Amino acid sequence: MKGLMKRWGLAIRANLADGEKARAEFKTSIRKAFRLKCPERWDIVEWISYVWDELPATTIVKGFEKYQIIDPGTALVDHTQQDPEDSSGDDVLQDLCDTGVFEALDPEDDVSLTLAECID
Repeated sequence: MKGLMKRWGLAIRANLADGEKARAEFKTSIRKAFRLKCPERWDIVEWISYVWDELPATTIVKGFEKYQIIDPGTALVDHTQQDPEDSSGDDVLQDLCDTGVFEALDPEDDVSLTLAECID
């Protein structure tokens, strides 16, 4: 009986030790899993693209008018009915780029900022 109790006690201690080790690993993995990190540039592009696609065209036009990017009263064009071969959107984009308001980003540039740079 004494030998059985000893083996049983050793088995319990081994299981407890394994359990403690598993708990310690779990705590470490939780801490690592919730560390904040900067999103990838392409994730940000995807988010912005999604949001722009979901915005009504009238909201976008009114925002452009408010910040004087386009003239007030500019006719709203429904792009869903246009021929896909039509490149009138390219002209608008080129006109906006020619104004110098927007800066073209090189995808090879690192645009990550520190928190202090974002607050300034």
